[in-house]
Amino acid sequence: MDKLTWILSSCVLIAAVAAIRALFGKKLRPGVRYALWLLVLIRLLYPGTVAQSPVSVPAAAARTEIVQNVEALRGVQSIEHMANGSVEGMPRYEIMPDRPVTVAPEPVTPERFARMQTTLKARDLILPVWYVGIAVTTVVFAATNLRFYSSVRARRRRIEADCPIPVYAVANLASSCLFGRAVYVAAETAQDETQLRHVLSHELSHYRHGDWLWSLLRCAALAIHWYNPLVWWAAKLSRQDSELFADAGALSRLGEDERENYGVTLIRLSARHETKAPLLCAATTMTNGKAALRERVTMIARRPRMTAAVLAAVLLIAAVAAGCTFTGARKTPDNTPVDAEVETISPAELRWFNEEFFKPWIGSDEDGHLNLHLQFLSSTYASPEDIDLSALFYCGTEEREILNADEQ
Repeated sequence: MDKLTWILSSCVLIAAVAAIRALFGKKLRPGVRYALWLLVLIRLLYPGTVAQSPVSVPAAAARTEIVQNVEALRGVQSIEHMANGSVEGMPRYEIMPDRPVTVAPEPVTPERFARMQTTLKARDLILPVWYVGIAVTTVVFAATNLRFYSSVRARRRRIEADCPIPVYAVANLASSCLFGRAVYVAAETAQDETQLRHVLSHELSHYRHGDWLWSLLRCAALAIHWYNPLVWWAAKLSRQDSELFADAGALSRLGEDERENYGVTLIRLSARHETKAPLLCAATTMTNGKAALRERVTMIARRPRMTAAVLAAVLLIAAVAAGCTFTGARKTPDNTPVDAEVETISPAELRWFNEEFFKPWIGSDEDGHLNLHLQFLSSTYASPEDIDLSALFYCGTEEREILNADEQ
């Protein structure tokens, strides 16, 4: 799968998951809602396909001219419009020195050739910019998290708590969070027994859900797809859904009697600090804006119940979306796309094989030698058992050694 098709498949899957979220979000359990983003994460991090299908985003994209041009120009550094209308190009990594390769054997109009040249120039410009963007985003990610860790480490103190992972109280912390494999709580929260119990239940749910790892993978996807606003939007929505899932996990541990008090704690913490953590920060956050708070409090109060019909509909839509974005164009047994034209060798390639690859003698008359390639074409055999390996690999440069039957 080429990079352009990878981008298109990722965008379609993000749109599908966002549509499921908008249509069924209030009727879905938070765990199911959050799990849908795993499909998007895999698509963003894995550029390949798992199967072939005639009904898929890559198959549809392969029929467009821009994708065909990108695929045809793979490994080519320059192209030339030939007199017969075909397009030949010089390979970027030359296997045959100074020998062009056929980019388009069929006649190409001047207009399409101009578009192919534009595609080639855009590729040579976009790829370096993409790589630089990945490097810059990675540096920003590292700097953001190192700065956060240095800040909390300088102000933290270990506290005793009923929690299987370390818990630290931090002065002037905007929001309690899970960062790595430790919980950091605001100093004022550590002094309130009820709030501390609620916060620890919430952050421990994050830990058990593996959000310390998912946040790192989410940041990796952002670094790779830094240019795509849909990916940043998906990262924001997935982080919101991770908070909903952590709320559900916390309430499951605390019990239904704590539901109202937990909601009050959430509101009080949000009223105290209304900051939003950067998407490139690997820490979770108890507070992430008014809109997200409203949704979380609503979900806590409503106790959404998911019906079997809703679950079946969501799974069906998700399966179709995944099938259309994780599969590639259907191919024949020889690994060529169905209905693809047979690529013929160019006149220059044919001339090279006839004049260079299969010429009888290589080198000067005094110091040259027979062309080994001709040895493989000197005889025909009815079956592999009839092949005389000694004669097959004899190059004719020295006196032939006589082998006995056993040696042969």
